[in-house]
Amino acid sequence: MGLRDQAILDARKITSNNASGFGIPLTFVSRKAGSFTATIIGVHTRHHYTVTSDGAETNDLNAHASFSEQLLIASGYPYRNIREQIDLKDDFLYAVDSAGINRKYKINQVHADESMGIVRCILEDCA
Repeated sequence: MGLRDQAILDARKITSNNASGFGIPLTFVSRKAGSFTATIIGVHTRHHYTVTSDGAETNDLNAHASFSEQLLIASGYPYRNIREQIDLKDDFLYAVDSAGINRKYKINQVHADESMGIVRCILEDCA
């Protein structure tokens, strides 16, 4: 196994291992017709800190989720469009925060590393 292959396995393990890693259940609900859902293991981050382009600190919500693309493939969730591009924007994602509160988000942006197989979503709170 080469170094790249090992790095891909390590990244997958870090984001999807809920027993001894950072992973928690993430539930996706599709905006597409048919109401597709899938629950996979991934990393969820939610914090209230932003720095503006002028360098000022603000108390704005930032929420992100990262996960292995392989888990989404295995779930059968329809996450690519007809042009084979990752298309999760405006789908919903549910995750439990550190206080045990089930949070509902709309996926606002998707940043996929298709070399490593890790997808990072920037989330918008639906509270």
